[in-house]
Amino acid sequence: HVSEHVGEALYRDVVGFQLTRALRGEPVFYQRRVQYQGRGARHMEVALLPVRDADGAMQGVVMRAHDIEVLKQNEARLNRTVDLLERKTREQQRFIRMLSHDLREPVNGINNFCSLLVEDHLHTLPADAQRYLGFVREGGQRAGRLIDNLVAFAQLDTYEPSHEAVDIAQVMRQVKEALEPMLRETRGRIETGPLPVVTGDARLLHQALHNLVANGLAFARRDVPPVVKVVASQDATVDQIHICDN
Repeated sequence: HVSEHVGEALYRDVVGFQLTRALRGEPVFYQRRVQYQGRGARHMEVALLPVRDADGAMQGVVMRAHDIEVLKQNEARLNRTVDLLERKTREQQRFIRMLSHDLREPVNGINNFCSLLVEDHLHTLPADAQRYLGFVREGGQRAGRLIDNLVAFAQLDTYEPSHEAVDIAQVMRQVKEALEPMLRETRGRIETGPLPVVTGDARLLHQALHNLVANGLAFARRDVPPVVKVVASQDATVDQIHICDN
């Protein structure tokens, strides 16, 4: 009897029920942990496969047991790694939120006082001082945008993209406006052709186009004003946006 081979307790708690299912003609697959004298505890994957004669009548069951201990160990290591990665990601997000909060206050102070200087004293400052103030103001604004981008990056893991109509031409107008200080600083130019309306997430598309265009302006040859071109092409199913620079 099977119970004599596997033991009464194991037969009563596990094997007997599964064997009954297989003897009714149902293929059965399950896993269990087995203690072997030579190798210790091992995870086993067990298959109980019904056997029928030529007329379809049940003849018995074939049992196949496969050692999956290494697979289970690898699975456990993978789960531990995933847990560690998730914990590190949560810690990183908390750190970025705290960092952005601590950084935003002094940056806002710089921007506010620069605005007051521009409003109240700009015309009384020498030309060099006005130019230096402009550099400070643009630097403060750029620092504020970097903080916003840092927070947006930290939120990407939990961000659910939307699927809506997005006018890429409108997005590029916003990108040009945001990059105006950089265009003045680099003497650069952004050229756009006809751009489509696509289905996507306006925030993420804006971020992608902003980053690509900004890179084209930032990484330029010395004494060569950068020119970034944004054009579109289309086939039967896909709109492609091309960002090229000189």
